[in-house]
Amino acid sequence: MELRELRELRELKVVDLEFGYHYQRGSRCQSGSRCQRDPRESGLLISGIGLRVSAGEILVIIGPNGAGKTTLLKCLNKKLSPTGGVVYLDGQDIANLKQKDIARKVGVIPQISHVSFPFRVIDVVRMGRYPHQGFWKELNQEDHRIVDQAMKITGAETLRERLITELSGGEYQRMIFARALAQDPKVLLMDEPTLHLDLSHQLGLLDLIRDLVREKGLIAVIILHDLNMAFRYSDQILLLNQGRIYRYGPSEEVITKENIRQVYQVEVEIYESHADSGNGNGVRPCITPVRVSRLEDQQENQGENQEETQRDVKRDIKEKNQRERQREKMLSLSGDLPAGQSQKYGERA
Repeated sequence: MELRELRELRELKVVDLEFGYHYQRGSRCQSGSRCQRDPRESGLLISGIGLRVSAGEILVIIGPNGAGKTTLLKCLNKKLSPTGGVVYLDGQDIANLKQKDIARKVGVIPQISHVSFPFRVIDVVRMGRYPHQGFWKELNQEDHRIVDQAMKITGAETLRERLITELSGGEYQRMIFARALAQDPKVLLMDEPTLHLDLSHQLGLLDLIRDLVREKGLIAVIILHDLNMAFRYSDQILLLNQGRIYRYGPSEEVITKENIRQVYQVEVEIYESHADSGNGNGVRPCITPVRVSRLEDQQENQGENQEETQRDVKRDIKEKNQRERQREKMLSLSGDLPAGQSQKYGERA
């Protein structure tokens, strides 16, 4: 099937998602009003999240520690049940799907994964087939083929008979990736998959993910901390801050000096490199941290943001009043406006 056709059929969509461990709907901030600036004051870890990723696309999630990135990822495969909102996978609300059905479609590479029993690497990778066959059933010839292919793709073949307790951090990560691919997923959710990998293996892994996404029409959602890597490998970027979307869209619109300053409180320089960017546009920015923003700079920016918000509110009110006057004028001309209101409009005019 062509990638264009897959994009019409395969989609991950999130609508107004929110989650909190101890959140009660309708709860208020300490100030007594609904929490618009920081949803965590009312017990929400994430709030108002909306996104859409189609087949053949990579969405990278970035943001400071505690922004809600891992929480969002866990909601996408029902490891956490959202407090509100909906996650759709191919048009189906995952709240109505069994966990086993989700595991057939969604492969996960968690940030931290521990298996203390001394399994062989091949045994762990074979676990990726259990959603399709059942835990105690024998794997068939097709299952073994898929497992062998997953190990070959990820370079885990040489680890086949090794005990997982003997693996390095990077080798362990390759094994977990192979297990996820053995699920034959349509969606890959990855929480810092380059953790424990050296630079060469980071590039190799992300290149592999990009190739699989393009060739097989997969959907990939990846959490990364490296902003240069995020730009290089993303089709879209979601920048989270304090549990809410700060910016969402193409990488060049999200990764800017101003956005980084506001969210990370860090001053950066962004240089353009015309080497192969990997994203097809021929330009790759090089993001270099300069210094942590000074407190007075942050306070000045906060003041500017408050003034901008007040201007936006005033503009919205003005535009609303203009639309209402225009509507009344049109109704008056058409004769549909009640006589009292028509006269009132004439007096105001």
